[in-house]
Amino acid sequence: MRYVALIVAAVLIVIDQIIKKAVVDRFERVGESVNLLKIGDTEILNFTYHLNDGAAFGFFGGKQIFLIIIVSVVLIGLIWYLLSGKLIGRWHTIATTLIIAGGGGNLVDRIFNDGLVVDYIHLEFLNFPIFNFADICAVLGCFGLFILIVLDDVMDVRHSKEKAQKDEVKSDES
Repeated sequence: MRYVALIVAAVLIVIDQIIKKAVVDRFERVGESVNLLKIGDTEILNFTYHLNDGAAFGFFGGKQIFLIIIVSVVLIGLIWYLLSGKLIGRWHTIATTLIIAGGGGNLVDRIFNDGLVVDYIHLEFLNFPIFNFADICAVLGCFGLFILIVLDDVMDVRHSKEKAQKDEVKSDES
């Protein structure tokens, strides 16, 4: 399962890079946009060619070397953890795989595109920052892992309470 997860992450990175290349090839200049979904006069979803020199929401803009180093270290750690077999189960593996794919897809951009990440998904109606497929993978993976960690903690608390109750019943019987 561990090696399959790495292969899936690599496939997702390739998909991300194919989409980004299609966007770069389709548009002549940064900022150019094409509407994909419109309801009445309201544009809902656009493909907009954008180059991001920072992380999510433009944080650490202009700090490309810093971002390359941090993302590389995090990815190495996640890959090591994935291969170590210490992940609890299938859902933890899926979440970690998505984080690796998302971070890896944007890292490829940073390394081979002068520190810039190609973004293109523009939810116009929300006035939300432009993002890409790799971002979706990373966010879904982080959100999933967060939920799993919270659920693990809730289950640990529940099991601790049940064990304490059983121990109390045993001591009362003695």
